[in-house]
Amino acid sequence: MLTFKEKGEILKSMKIKSKDIARNLGLSTTTVSMALSGKKNISQQTRERIFDYIERNGGDVRQYYHPDETERATICLVCYRKNGKVLNEASPFFMCLLEGFQKEALKVDYHLVTLWYDELSAGFKYLVSQINALSPAGLVVIATEMNPEDTELFEDTGIPTVYIDNSFQDIDVDTVSINNRKVVEVALNTFKKNGHERIGYLRSSIETDAFLARSQWLRVEAERKEMTIDSDYIISLSPVMQEAMEEMREYLKGHKGSFPSAFFADTDQIAIGAIKALQEVNAFAEKEISVIGFENHPMGEMLDPPLSTLNIVKQDMAAMAINCLKKRIEKGIENHMAIYISATYVERGTVYNRAK
Repeated sequence: MLTFKEKGEILKSMKIKSKDIARNLGLSTTTVSMALSGKKNISQQTRERIFDYIERNGGDVRQYYHPDETERATICLVCYRKNGKVLNEASPFFMCLLEGFQKEALKVDYHLVTLWYDELSAGFKYLVSQINALSPAGLVVIATEMNPEDTELFEDTGIPTVYIDNSFQDIDVDTVSINNRKVVEVALNTFKKNGHERIGYLRSSIETDAFLARSQWLRVEAERKEMTIDSDYIISLSPVMQEAMEEMREYLKGHKGSFPSAFFADTDQIAIGAIKALQEVNAFAEKEISVIGFENHPMGEMLDPPLSTLNIVKQDMAAMAINCLKKRIEKGIENHMAIYISATYVERGTVYNRAK
């Protein structure tokens, strides 16, 4: 069986080049290769467009078409880490995403392979060599910790790619990400309904696209709702629960004055760490501080009182990413897609009503 690279070499030696077919029909070179390999993941309409192009340009389809039905096409799930404090393979967030990817890939008849890339410990060339060895039809990249310029590395491979958990608003790529404006809006609406006007912010000390977006929208939405984000209580904490608790302890040692009546936290782990530190000095119950986290981490339910939070259905994010990639591979869609997932409020025990 020929590899993706070997098939590409055959096409290079022919009169009509795969890159020319791809460019003229608005497809990726991967899609062209899959179509000429007889992969069933490619629509018949797309395959016929490619055959028609070859014939119109003096080629013999039989020379190009080498059907191979022996295996499903592969999708690579690439987990891109810069520090590993936000994207962690043991985190419930990642485990739910992975479950969603596996189920959806199987449903649409693709084989899923997971690759981890640690920016600090491995060169990108090594990751590319792993990808090339697998000859994938497409890539889904968990881009939580990525910067916009990092996407160039994947775009240079020429393989259809969808990025998840990062909106990359200023560049033309396919993305599935969280609607952070709606996240903030739901949290602030809940606080306001319960009589909280002065809000503190437990923000992540590690910056990601999502955290920066939440920070920006928090100010915008608070002003629009005539609420106050107390600048004295914007507290930067690690997104790792234990580290967040230790840092909050240090903060409380030098703290003087009254707390705002409510805090919004970038993640549940930050919220839980901060609440535990506040409980140690009896500040949480005595001052009746309300807290809303984000992520719906299982540890939140075990907290006393249980943590009120905002939930994202991670499996839905994964399913949307796989289906977006499927369209990109099989139909060669021209425009890039930006898909946003909204959050729902999960009421538990850390938001109190000041009017009662």
